[in-house]
Amino acid sequence: KTCLEAGVHCLVEKPVALSAEETRDIQQVAEKAGKNFAAGHNFMGLPSYVRLKQEIASGGLGRVGSAEINWHFPLAPLRSGPFGIWLLREPKNLLLELGPHLFGFAVDLFGPLTIEHLSIGKEIEIPSAGARPQSWRILARAGDVDVTLNLSLVETTDDRSVTVRGSTARARLNYAEDTLVIEGENASDIVLNPLRKQMGLAWQHIREGGVNALRQVSSLNRKSAYGLSFQGTFSAFYQSLRDG
Repeated sequence: KTCLEAGVHCLVEKPVALSAEETRDIQQVAEKAGKNFAAGHNFMGLPSYVRLKQEIASGGLGRVGSAEINWHFPLAPLRSGPFGIWLLREPKNLLLELGPHLFGFAVDLFGPLTIEHLSIGKEIEIPSAGARPQSWRILARAGDVDVTLNLSLVETTDDRSVTVRGSTARARLNYAEDTLVIEGENASDIVLNPLRKQMGLAWQHIREGGVNALRQVSSLNRKSAYGLSFQGTFSAFYQSLRDG
């Protein structure tokens, strides 16, 4: 608020605040000062995410019926500390820190969410702080789109992805690696259809992996997926200021 009142546009890391009330308070200060206040959802800056949005908007997936947004990635401090960090001080802080990634994707793609069900589990005891959940499963709806949000912090293979299912194709974004693969039907007969589908998927995986490898080698890893996500976010923020 100090920066906004001083006449500075602000891009703030998520979570921008610890409650909806605090967030609205910041927004009111921004509007009074005539300055932009934006949340830094970095993964939305990925080239692959921009392509996914374009694919949905152009109707390339057909009518979207459902989506699954995943964050399956171990969180070491839950087991080895340090246990006094903000992230572990209260159970809600884990969701405040990681949840915006999942919710941000859903709201940006499909609009405001209506939460229908929440399931939490896999609790772990934190020294001198009590139990903390390690998994959340949230069932929600955005208009006609069924949305499932899965957040898991246990030892598991990395799956940070967005899968969007439409009437003509399915898209899977891996936002940890900046890859997008689209699986659709083809006009071949029942014998050749599976072969053509798998060959198409294989080519997409080779293309996505090859582009990433060349990009990182040529930039000395400055254009890793994580780096690109922030570059894209900063670019979009400054472009919004230029465009008004």
